[in-house]
Amino acid sequence: MTEAGYAERVLFIIDQRGIIRYVEVVGLANLPDNEKAFSQLNILAGV
Repeated sequence: MTEAGYAERVLFIIDQRGIIRYVEVVGLANLPDNEKAFSQLNILAGV
């Protein structure tokens, strides 16, 4: 949440044990970077 109290868009990658492994916070007017997210998924998968 911003200092003004507005919500933001957040992308979480959570592993099979329920541990948060990646977080990306962007404003509501923006979208998370899919390339970064898929890169992190590949790293976690060992690819």
